[in-house]
Amino acid sequence: MKTKSLTTIESATNVSSVQFSPYSYHLLCFGSTDYRTYCYDLRNISTPLCSLIGQDTTVSFMKLLDHGTLISASTDNTLKRWDLNKVAHSSCSTTTNSCILTFKGLIDFCLKFSLFYLFVMDTLKETMLQRRSSRP
Repeated sequence: MKTKSLTTIESATNVSSVQFSPYSYHLLCFGSTDYRTYCYDLRNISTPLCSLIGQDTTVSFMKLLDHGTLISASTDNTLKRWDLNKVAHSSCSTTTNSCILTFKGLIDFCLKFSLFYLFVMDTLKETMLQRRSSRP
Protein backbone atom coordinates (compact mmCIF):
# COMPACT_ATOMS: atom_id res chain seq x y z
CA MET A 1 0.00 0.00 0.00
CA LYS A 2 1.39 3.35 -1.02
CA THR A 3 0.97 6.34 1.21
CA LYS A 4 1.36 9.92 0.18
CA SER A 5 3.10 12.66 2.06
CA LEU A 6 0.82 15.40 3.35
CA THR A 7 3.46 18.08 2.86
CA THR A 8 7.17 18.62 2.38
CA ILE A 9 9.49 21.13 3.99
CA GLU A 10 12.27 22.07 1.61
CA SER A 11 15.76 22.60 3.00
CA ALA A 12 18.69 24.12 1.13
CA THR A 13 21.12 21.84 3.01
CA ASN A 14 21.04 18.30 4.36
CA VAL A 15 18.87 17.58 7.39
CA SER A 16 20.83 15.72 10.05
CA SER A 17 18.23 15.24 12.80
CA VAL A 18 14.50 15.76 13.36
CA GLN A 19 12.40 16.19 16.49
CA PHE A 20 8.61 16.32 16.52
CA SER A 21 7.40 18.07 19.64
CA PRO A 22 5.66 15.84 22.17
CA TYR A 23 4.19 19.06 23.65
CA SER A 24 2.62 20.56 20.54
CA TYR A 25 1.08 18.90 17.50
CA HIS A 26 2.26 21.82 15.39
CA LEU A 27 5.98 22.09 16.22
CA LEU A 28 8.76 20.39 14.28
CA CYS A 29 12.48 21.11 14.71
CA PHE A 30 15.37 19.89 12.62
CA GLY A 31 19.14 20.24 12.68
CA SER A 32 21.05 20.91 9.53
CA THR A 33 24.50 20.72 8.00
CA ASP A 34 24.48 24.54 7.72
CA TYR A 35 25.03 24.61 11.54
CA ARG A 36 21.50 25.81 12.27
CA THR A 37 18.42 24.43 13.97
CA TYR A 38 15.12 25.23 12.29
CA CYS A 39 11.72 25.20 13.99
CA TYR A 40 8.50 25.09 11.98
CA ASP A 41 4.83 25.47 12.76
CA LEU A 42 3.35 22.65 10.66
CA ARG A 43 0.23 24.73 10.01
CA ASN A 44 2.37 27.17 7.99
CA ILE A 45 5.55 25.69 6.51
CA SER A 46 6.27 28.53 4.07
CA THR A 47 8.86 30.00 6.48
CA PRO A 48 10.41 28.66 9.67
CA LEU A 49 9.25 30.00 13.02
CA CYS A 50 12.92 30.44 13.79
CA SER A 51 16.41 29.60 12.68
CA LEU A 52 18.68 29.12 15.69
CA ILE A 53 22.27 30.12 14.98
CA GLY A 54 25.17 29.30 17.26
CA GLN A 55 26.62 25.87 16.55
CA ASP A 56 30.01 25.78 14.80
CA THR A 57 29.41 22.51 12.93
CA THR A 58 26.54 20.25 11.87
CA VAL A 59 23.65 20.00 14.34
CA SER A 60 23.61 16.24 14.90
CA PHE A 61 20.90 15.89 17.55
CA MET A 62 18.18 17.82 19.31
CA LYS A 63 15.69 17.21 22.08
CA LEU A 64 12.72 19.28 23.21
CA LEU A 65 12.80 19.18 27.01
CA ASP A 66 9.49 20.99 27.44
CA HIS A 67 7.22 23.33 25.46
CA GLY A 68 9.86 26.08 25.36
CA THR A 69 13.28 24.49 25.84
CA LEU A 70 15.34 22.84 23.12
CA ILE A 71 18.75 21.19 23.51
CA SER A 72 20.90 20.92 20.38
CA ALA A 73 24.13 18.99 19.96
CA SER A 74 26.77 19.61 17.37
CA THR A 75 29.58 17.52 15.93
CA ASP A 76 32.03 19.99 17.52
CA ASN A 77 31.11 18.43 20.91
CA THR A 78 28.98 21.28 22.20
CA LEU A 79 25.48 21.30 23.62
CA LYS A 80 23.31 24.40 23.51
CA ARG A 81 20.16 25.11 25.45
CA TRP A 82 17.66 27.33 23.65
CA ASP A 83 14.70 29.27 25.03
CA LEU A 84 12.07 29.08 22.30
CA ASN A 85 9.87 31.53 24.23
CA LYS A 86 12.42 34.26 23.46
CA VAL A 87 12.08 33.44 19.77
CA ALA A 88 8.29 33.65 19.93
CA HIS A 89 8.50 37.26 21.12
CA SER A 90 11.21 38.26 18.65
CA SER A 91 10.44 40.07 15.42
CA CYS A 92 13.33 38.30 13.69
CA SER A 93 13.08 34.62 12.82
CA THR A 94 16.88 34.18 12.70
CA THR A 95 18.29 34.45 16.18
CA THR A 96 21.32 33.90 18.36
CA ASN A 97 19.94 35.56 21.51
CA SER A 98 17.71 32.66 22.51
CA CYS A 99 20.72 30.48 23.41
CA ILE A 100 20.72 30.51 27.21
CA LEU A 101 23.48 28.00 27.95
CA THR A 102 26.41 26.39 26.11
CA PHE A 103 28.45 23.38 27.16
CA LYS A 104 31.75 23.45 25.26
CA GLY A 105 34.65 21.06 24.86
CA LEU A 106 32.75 17.93 25.70
CA ILE A 107 34.48 14.78 24.60
CA ASP A 108 32.56 12.66 22.13
CA PHE A 109 31.85 9.91 24.66
CA CYS A 110 30.41 12.35 27.17
CA LEU A 111 28.19 13.94 24.54
CA LYS A 112 26.85 10.63 23.30
CA PHE A 113 26.28 9.36 26.84
CA SER A 114 24.38 12.52 27.82
CA LEU A 115 22.14 12.31 24.78
CA PHE A 116 21.61 8.58 25.29
CA TYR A 117 20.65 9.24 28.92
CA LEU A 118 18.11 11.90 27.86
CA PHE A 119 16.64 9.51 25.32
CA VAL A 120 16.40 6.56 27.73
CA MET A 121 14.85 8.64 30.51
CA ASP A 122 12.30 10.14 28.13
CA THR A 123 11.42 6.69 26.76
CA LEU A 124 10.99 5.28 30.28
CA LYS A 125 8.77 8.20 31.23
CA GLU A 126 6.56 7.68 28.16
CA THR A 127 6.33 3.94 28.82
CA MET A 128 5.30 4.50 32.45
CA LEU A 129 2.65 7.03 31.42
CA GLN A 130 1.26 4.65 28.78
CA ARG A 131 1.07 1.82 31.30
CA ARG A 132 -0.72 4.04 33.83
CA SER A 133 -3.25 5.22 31.29
CA SER A 134 -3.98 1.68 30.09
CA ARG A 135 -4.83 0.38 33.57
CA PRO A 136 -8.53 -0.15 34.31
